This record gives sequence, C-alpha cells and structure tokens, in this order.
Amino acid sequence: MSGLRARRLAARRAERRRAARRGAMAAAASVVVAAGTVAGMLSALRDDGGTDRAGPELTRPPRLASPPEVVPSPPPAPVSPTASSATPSPPASPSPAEREASRPPQPKATPRTERAAATRLYRHPESQVLDWVRSHPDDPLRPVIESRIAAHPAAVWFADFTPGTITARVREVTSGGAAEGRVPVVVPYAIPGRDCGGHSQGGAPGLDAYDDWIDRFAAGLGSGRSS
Repeated sequence: MSGLRARRLAARRAERRRAARRGAMAAAASVVVAAGTVAGMLSALRDDGGTDRAGPELTRPPRLASPPEVVPSPPPAPVSPTASSATPSPPASPSPAEREASRPPQPKATPRTERAAATRLYRHPESQVLDWVRSHPDDPLRPVIESRIAAHPAAVWFADFTPGTITARVREVTSGGAAEGRVPVVVPYAIPGRDCGGHSQGGAPGLDAYDDWIDRFAAGLGSGRSS
C-alpha cells in the first residue's frame, strides 16, 4: 500500500508542476501582448503629434510665385504739325465747259413724240353725258359730273347698223374736229353677232353686210386725222 500511495503522490506533484509551467507561459505571453500594445500606442502618439483622434493629414497650399513687375513705357512725344498736316484747300469748282460735259445727255424729241404732245382730242358737242348735264341743272352731282366727265374729250361710238347715213354721220364728227384743230376718236361697233346676243346685241346681220357698212364708215373719215 505504501508503494501505491507513493506513486499517486508523485503523479500529483508532476501534475502540479505542469500546471505551474502552463501558468508561467500564459503570464509571459500576456506580458508580451501588453508590451506590444503599449509600444503601438506610443508610436501612434508620436506620429499624431500627441492627439488620440484619427483625421486627414493637413498639408499647406502651394505658394504661388508673384508676377514680374511691369514697368510702364513712357508716352510718345507729341509730333509738331508740319506743312503736310495743314488743312487741305477746297477743290476748285469746275468750269462751265466741264459742267456741260459731265451733264447726262437729254433724250431728243422725235417727230412722233412732238406730234403726240401737240395732239389735242376733240370733244363732240353731242353725247349722253352732256345730255344728262343739260337736263339736270339742279342736281347736286351736276358740277362734279360736268367737270370730271362731260368737260373732257370722249370717243364717239357708232353702234347702230345704218348703211345709208353712216358716211355723213362720221364726216360730221371728223369735220368738227378739223374745224377746231383737234383729233376726233370714233369707234365702229356694228360687228355681226355682237355681245353674243346679250345686252349689247345688234350690229350687222352678217359678214357681207358688215363689209359694206365698214366701207361706208371709212369713207366718212376723209383725209384728215382721226383715231
């Protein structure tokens, strides 16, 4: 029994020694970790300038170089007037011959234009508008119609088909114009089938009758001027 007890005691003592060694190793490891932590904190404090707050690193703005100094140039010296800068004299006025040469040519009057300017039309004393003026002496429109229409020359129309009297009637108008030195305006209007049977229907009954009528009309014109 004594031997068994002795072995048990020895085992217990060995177990205690192993436990003591494990505890010593854990304590040493704790000391190492604590030492590393303190070293890291001290290093951080030195790098951060003594503060324990994390933040962005501040840098100074770049310093711009000052622009070079510009020295103003002196103003130019005033230029004294010379004979070339004097006020120019006005140009000489052109002579009458030069003015005549520079004048654009005027159109020359031809015999036709002179004849047209001298032409004055004939106003026949018998017309519908003159008949109206004579028969309406008290009408308020009479002065306007007389001055603007009746007082001006107008054409004389021959619209009825009367072969027996057409020559004398035309000659009466042309003779009246010749007596006053004026040109009468006559209109032959007896064409067959006039106005296609409308409001101005009438005229010669056919082409043969119209040919005879227009020949008689032309005979009344005579040798004087007429339109």
